[in-house]
Amino acid sequence: MTELAVSNITLIGEDGNHLKGEFRLKPVGVSWLETQGERTKSILKDSISAIEFIQTGPKCVATFKLSIGGAKVRFGGFAKSDGATLEEYARVNYGRAVEMKKVSVQGHHWGRWTVDGNSFRFEHDDEDDTHGFEVPLSMAAQVVIAGIAKDEVAIEFNEVDVRDGESLQRISLFFPPDEDFVPSDDEVEAQGTSGRARAQECRDTLKGLVNNASGSAASFVTLNQLSLRTPKGRFNVELSDESMMMRSSLSDFKVAYASIKKLLVLEEARGNTLLVLCIEPPIRQGRKSYPHLLIQFKADEHAEYKLALTEEQIAARYTKFADSAPLQPEMTGLAIDVVSTLFKNVTGRVVNTTGSFVASDGEARYLRCSFGSAEGFIYPLESALFYIHNPTIMLSYKEISSIEFDRVDAAQASKTFDIKVNMTNESDDNKIFKSIPRADFEKLRSFLRAKNIKTVVANAGRARPVSVVAMGSDDDDDYEYEMMFGAAPKVRVWDPETEALWEETLAGMLAASERDAERDDYCGDDYCGDD
Repeated sequence: MTELAVSNITLIGEDGNHLKGEFRLKPVGVSWLETQGERTKSILKDSISAIEFIQTGPKCVATFKLSIGGAKVRFGGFAKSDGATLEEYARVNYGRAVEMKKVSVQGHHWGRWTVDGNSFRFEHDDEDDTHGFEVPLSMAAQVVIAGIAKDEVAIEFNEVDVRDGESLQRISLFFPPDEDFVPSDDEVEAQGTSGRARAQECRDTLKGLVNNASGSAASFVTLNQLSLRTPKGRFNVELSDESMMMRSSLSDFKVAYASIKKLLVLEEARGNTLLVLCIEPPIRQGRKSYPHLLIQFKADEHAEYKLALTEEQIAARYTKFADSAPLQPEMTGLAIDVVSTLFKNVTGRVVNTTGSFVASDGEARYLRCSFGSAEGFIYPLESALFYIHNPTIMLSYKEISSIEFDRVDAAQASKTFDIKVNMTNESDDNKIFKSIPRADFEKLRSFLRAKNIKTVVANAGRARPVSVVAMGSDDDDDYEYEMMFGAAPKVRVWDPETEALWEETLAGMLAASERDAERDDYCGDDYCGDD
């Protein structure tokens, strides 16, 4: 039988992307060529262990399971009639039968889970054992126990940039109690008959497969019990060639070095130091996403690590900072210095510090403030404003259109002021940081002006205007001002326009007062309404 070609077939990648191309069946195997690009995919017939043709609606998916490693290659966009053609071709040329499957569209959400190669599969419990769904475990970031009763398993997936703008984030599996389950105050007895034990078994099985399917390489050093502010907890961080694994008692995260876009070292209060890893796309834990990892070190904390690397391996792999901050088979010193040097070399990123800004006290490189109901600190860095820590917010100066200062008028006896950061992109929410110490106003404004950021002082020049002749001598006006605004005027600015507005306001107040007096004379002590 000669070659058969089918156009407009998509290669379903394990990263979530669907690439369109031409699919070909050849006597020696299967090939695919991207329509607008140079990507190809070839599968030799001897490496095919099984073939499935799954009807997912108007279009169908062909899955080729490989004999080595159990990996699967998926092609989508086939017509239903292509199933018979593929079945005949595979029987004659490959000596393989094609298993025809049908995806359940009944809306049922119960069944059984299985693992097929490197994929998680959910099958429905019905007469036809219809296919529920299947996802590659290489897409998963972690598997955790969830639910109040710990009878749920959550499979969380890495965020990926997909062309259609949608990606799978999380799958939750609930394990109901057995039919003979009887609640008990004894947790050990209850676990044997509840869904908790089966949930734990599922989690343990999938966790090992996720680590293997995601290609977790052997680590050359483990940073034990690092204290993280976000996500909060203590993690053992394993560094390998291309990625790192963060492991705790509750969750695991895999972070590729390519996704670490920036490294920061920030000084905190009480002499503590933060190492910040800026990640894009962020890691996820449930509904929360973490674009910044904050690793905290005490001022006098020391560390000592032995790397499973020879000097020759280090010289061959990590050459970018070989002169300024080289790796050594044995690393020892202050923990912040040792760990930041490790991340600097494995990521190839320069470690940025707080920069030139200094607060009014002459020491702090940050400003105490609040965002929403949470108190935190804002760091004016050389290229961005960075707020920690709930949530962490990075505002690049390139994306800021202006910054408004509020409550800095000398007429207001406030010890703090607020800033509103207006973003260039209208779709981004403007950020308001409150309760910044008043003594740092000039420091912050001068720093931002030096960065060519437009600054605006709200209500500037709006103090009560009076004429030069009347300044400091008109006690009646001062009394009226105090009655109107709750405080005596402290700053007087001559402005003819606002002077006229001031006189108009006083006239309106006087007229309203006269109307109230007339109504009181007419109504007496009894209220008779607005009419």
